[in-house]
Amino acid sequence: MTSRSPTNPSSQRCRYYSAGNCNRGSGCNFSHGNEGSVASLYQSASTSAVGAVGSRATNSRDGRPKPCHYWKAGHCKSGSDCKFSHGSEDSLASNHWGTSTSATEVVSLSGIHSQGERRTLCRYWKGGHCTRGDACWFRHADDAINSTMAPKEAAETMGRVIQGAIVTYGAGLNIIGITTGFESCTVHVKNISADTKEDDLCALISQQGVDPVRFHLVGMRRAGGEKVEAEIMTDEQLGWDLLAVLKDNGLEVEIRSHNTLEGMAASLVQDATVLTLSWPSPAARYAVTYIDVAAARAKVRQLNGCTYNHRRVKAQMNNETSSRTRIPLGPDTIIISNLSPEIDDAEMVIFSGSSSVKRLESTLPLSAPEVEGHLRDVISCIAPGCVQSLGSSSIPDPNGFVSTRARFRSRDDALTVQQFLKASEYGKDVGMWFRVPHPMDFTLSLDIEQYAAQKNQWDALMGSLKDPEACMLNIHEKGHTVRVRLSGSQKDALGALKVQVEDLARGETVQGWHRALEHPKNEFSKQVLCETGAYMRVDRKTRAITVFGSAASTSRAREMISEELDRLSSADFSAIVPKPAVRSLINHGLAQLKETFGEDTIKFDMASRKITISGGEEARHALDSIIRSAMRNSGKPLAASQSETACPICGGDISIPFHLGCGHAYCVACLRYFLLSALDAPDFPLRCLGNDGHCGVPIPIPTIHRFLPPASFNRLLEAAFTTYLIKHANEFKYCKTPDCTQIYRSTSSEAPVSLRCPSCFLDFCSSCGKSHE
Repeated sequence: MTSRSPTNPSSQRCRYYSAGNCNRGSGCNFSHGNEGSVASLYQSASTSAVGAVGSRATNSRDGRPKPCHYWKAGHCKSGSDCKFSHGSEDSLASNHWGTSTSATEVVSLSGIHSQGERRTLCRYWKGGHCTRGDACWFRHADDAINSTMAPKEAAETMGRVIQGAIVTYGAGLNIIGITTGFESCTVHVKNISADTKEDDLCALISQQGVDPVRFHLVGMRRAGGEKVEAEIMTDEQLGWDLLAVLKDNGLEVEIRSHNTLEGMAASLVQDATVLTLSWPSPAARYAVTYIDVAAARAKVRQLNGCTYNHRRVKAQMNNETSSRTRIPLGPDTIIISNLSPEIDDAEMVIFSGSSSVKRLESTLPLSAPEVEGHLRDVISCIAPGCVQSLGSSSIPDPNGFVSTRARFRSRDDALTVQQFLKASEYGKDVGMWFRVPHPMDFTLSLDIEQYAAQKNQWDALMGSLKDPEACMLNIHEKGHTVRVRLSGSQKDALGALKVQVEDLARGETVQGWHRALEHPKNEFSKQVLCETGAYMRVDRKTRAITVFGSAASTSRAREMISEELDRLSSADFSAIVPKPAVRSLINHGLAQLKETFGEDTIKFDMASRKITISGGEEARHALDSIIRSAMRNSGKPLAASQSETACPICGGDISIPFHLGCGHAYCVACLRYFLLSALDAPDFPLRCLGNDGHCGVPIPIPTIHRFLPPASFNRLLEAAFTTYLIKHANEFKYCKTPDCTQIYRSTSSEAPVSLRCPSCFLDFCSSCGKSHE
C-alpha cells in the first residue's frame, strides 16, 4: 500500500469515502485508500472498460471516479451513461455483496457479463420484481450454475431438532431419518481449537464412516481463551463410539443421557433408601426502608425470587417485632434474606435501590461437618452397620440450603433414623427438614385454566386419599402452571390413583376439526368457558379438540363445539381454479381476498389448484368474481405447442424464470407461493409439478431455503415433521403426558421396551403405552 503525502500524514480511513459520499476530494484530511493499487487494477481492465470509466466524473482527489451508490444498491437507472463508477472499487463491492472480484470483473458487471457469468444473485429478482430482465447486472436464473450444482443440491440433506427428536430431511423436505428423544443423547465436546469450523468437526465425524443422518451438530460456542465447545446430538450407541473417536483426537468429551427439551435435564430415579437432611446455609438479612409503603411493596414484587450472587433472594414486607430486630422498623420497611454472607452495606444500597439499609442478626448456622458427625452418632446407636454411604454438600443450592445424605441398606432403616431425628427435634431452631423419598414418584403439568375448570374434581380426588404413606397427591400452583405430583410406597394403591390422575388430566376428546379454531384471535374457546364452565383446548399439532370440566359442563361444551363446527363447515366454499387464472390469482386476487376476509380464511393448494374460502355467501361471491376477473386477465389459453415453455403452476408464459435441476422452469412468484402454500396444504415431499404434474422430482433443500424467509422455512420443517408423524401414527406416538411434545418409537407386543420420557419423566411401555410398575 502506498503511503500518504508528507503534507497530510493522517492514515485513518475516511468513512465518508468508504460510504461513497466524501465530497472533499484531495482536501480531505483522511485516507481514501490504496490509490496506487486501484490504479493498477484499472490499467489491467479492457480498453473499452477503462474508456467507459474515464468518461465518468472524476471528483476524487486522484482523478478516480466517485462510486455510484445507486449502482451499489442495485438500482441505478443511468447504466453506462452514469457519471459515477459502477464497480471500480473492488473493496466496496466486496464489502456490500460479500464477494471479492477484480476490477475487470466488477467493471464488466455494467453490461459485459452474460447471465451465466454473473455471480451475485439479484435481490430484486429474488423478491419477484426486477424490471431489468436480461439487462440486469446481477444473476437471475443461472443455467450454467444450475447445471453443475443441481446434482449436489438434490443430494443435500439437513438435520434439525424438532420436538426433542433429531430429524433428517432430504430433497423436498422428505424425512429420511428420525432419532427420538428417548433414543438420543447429547455429546458435549470441549477443548476444541478456536479456529475450528462447524464443517471441520462434522467432517471429522463423517471421516469415521458415520452416516450424517445419525448425528446433528447443535452448535459451537466460545469457552474462554482460545477454545470452543460443541454440542452434538446423536443416538446413544453412536454417542459412545464418538466418545472414543473424539478423545483420540485430543478433545474432552462428556456424554449426557437423553436429549432434552429447552434445557430440561432428565432427573435420576430417586433412591428410596436415602435420608436427606437439609438446612439453611449462612446468609445475610437486611432491613431496607423506602419512602412509603407503596414503594416498599413495589420493591418486594421486584426483588422476591430474583437471583443475586447465585442465590434466590427472598423479600417480604416487614412483619418482625422490634424486639427481634432490636431496631424500630416501620410499615415502609421490607426484609431481604438469603443473601450472600459476604455482602456489605454499600453493595446492598446498590442492590436494593435505597440508602436506608440495616444488617440484621442471623441465626447461628450449623456446619456440614457438625451435622454429619451428629448423624453418624445417631446411626451408630439405633441402626449400626446399616448405612452404606454418608456425605455432605457444603455448597448451598440457589435457595440457600446445604444437605447431608445417608444411603441405607433398606428404606425401613432410613425411615427409622428419620423418625428418631424428628422426635428429638434436632435442627428445629435452624429450620432443618428431613426427607426419605417415596419409591415411586410421578409428576405432570396442567394449564391453570384446565385446573380451574376441574378444581372440584381434583379436590374430590385428594379428599378420597386415606393413607398418605401409601399414596400422596400434591398440587402446587405456580404462575400459569399447576404441578401435580403423585408419590407413594404401595404399588397397587399408587397405580390405581395414577390411572385416575391421568384420566382426569387427559380430558375428553371432541370429534371434528376446523382450521378456523386454531387462529390465535379466535374467541370461541373463551365463549365456551364463559357459557359452560368447561375449558376447551385446541391442539394444532394433532388437530384435536379436548374439553375439561365436570360431566355437566363438558356435555354442554360438546354441544356448542358441534354446532360451531357445523356452522364453520357450511360457511366454507371450494372451487378449482382454472389454470390460466392461477397467475392473476397469485399476483392480485389472493391479496384482495385475504385483505377482505382475513389471512386464515383462504386456503389454496397449488398442486390441485383447489381454493377454499370461509365467510359464507359473501365470500363465495367474492371468490367467483376474483376467478372471473383472473380469467379475463389471462388472455387466450395456451396452445399445446406452448406448454413446454409455460409455467407448470400458472400455465402462462414465464415472466421471471427459475430453473429447477430437473429442467422445468417456473415463474419466480408462482414457485415462491407454491412453497409458502405448503403450510396450508401439507403434502410432502414437495415435488416439481412439470409435465402436468407427472415430473415428481423432489425440490432440493437449497431451493426451498432460497425462496423462504427463515421463519417460514422453520414452520415448513415442522409441518413436514407433523405430516410424517400423522402418516406413520403406528410407528411414532406422542408421550402420554398432556402437552408433552416428545415422541417415541412404538414396538410390537413381542418386543416391549421400558421407556422414561426425557421431558416429563413418565415411565411407560413402548408397546402398550402404559406403565407396568
